[in-house]
Amino acid sequence: MIEGEHIVGDTNRGTRKRKINTTSKERKREIRYSNLDPDLLNFKNNCDHRSNKFECMELLLADIKIIRQNFYNDEKKNKNAQDNKLAQMMNVKEIKRQRKRKNGKSHEFHTEFYVWHNRKKVFVCQKLFSSIFNCGPRRIHTIVRKKMQGIGIKDNRGGDRKSKKNALKLESVMKFVSSLRGHESHYGRGKSRRIYLSSELNIKKLWKMYNHQVQDDSLQTNYKYFSRIFSNKFNIVMSNLIMHHPR
Repeated sequence: MIEGEHIVGDTNRGTRKRKINTTSKERKREIRYSNLDPDLLNFKNNCDHRSNKFECMELLLADIKIIRQNFYNDEKKNKNAQDNKLAQMMNVKEIKRQRKRKNGKSHEFHTEFYVWHNRKKVFVCQKLFSSIFNCGPRRIHTIVRKKMQGIGIKDNRGGDRKSKKNALKLESVMKFVSSLRGHESHYGRGKSRRIYLSSELNIKKLWKMYNHQVQDDSLQTNYKYFSRIFSNKFNIVMSNLIMHHPR
């Protein structure tokens, strides 16, 4: 080993503090559960309830703006967290007296909707509730059904279904990158966390080297997967320092 040379796996202290790249699917999901109209420019309150049951007209636009801001105040936009917030603002009750209906089935339960304003509950209709929180009737029905059945408010769609499947692949890529040889910086007041590889290399070349040397075809990766691990798990840059890599 050349003097001053280090193996990446022996000196790597993790990635530097930076924003981890997100996929287009993650970005779309974040936008979907964000407050897209914070100033209520497109908001319309078509309710005119002034009965003892509903208090829709008591809410001004300024009040709705604050209610919506409190709902979307989570830094990470998460559907499960939002659904739990919505569930806490719903009272689901069984109907004691069934009425005969000409068409369709009788309702088994009814739902009361309310929002918090000036530290008190303000009961509103479903239409205004949906407008304030940008949730459609299908989403509301799902939350109500889960509350009636005593099921946790959790979205079972999507999620991480690949981590266990790709555990061996991840381990293989990490082992390959950790075996690379580079140099630490000799500049700066403190010890740098960064490791420098030869400027003749790039992520695409390293990806090809990895797929070429791996013996098990199931452990081969696409470029995007390899690049993400390289960038997010290690603090490595390419420089003009001399570097040797495994053959």
